[in-house]
Amino acid sequence: MSGEKADFEKRLEYIEKVLRETAEIQKEIELLYRKSEFLHKKEQVESRRRMSVWQEKMEAWQEARQEEMKNWQEKMEARQERSQKQLDYLSKLTGVAFEEIMFHDDKLQRAGEVLKESK
Repeated sequence: MSGEKADFEKRLEYIEKVLRETAEIQKEIELLYRKSEFLHKKEQVESRRRMSVWQEKMEAWQEARQEEMKNWQEKMEARQERSQKQLDYLSKLTGVAFEEIMFHDDKLQRAGEVLKESK
């Protein structure tokens, strides 16, 4: 019986050793799992931060373009106003309306085309 008891104790020690090793492996697996969760969350936070930075840059770019368009539009309106004042002044000086000048210009253009074709 003592042989069986010694054999049983060896098996029991082996089983306890396997259980300890299994417990250590489980702890390592849990640590790796927590680490992978942490890394995943960290990547999500970094991704959100990068997206936020990109979005801020995009908004700044859009605002700059809108400001450029506003400035361009103001310049065009000022230029149009100056042109209109010049036309009004010329019409006042000559006593001829702009529409009348455009009518005669159109007539001369067509006459020039007719002359060009007849050559």
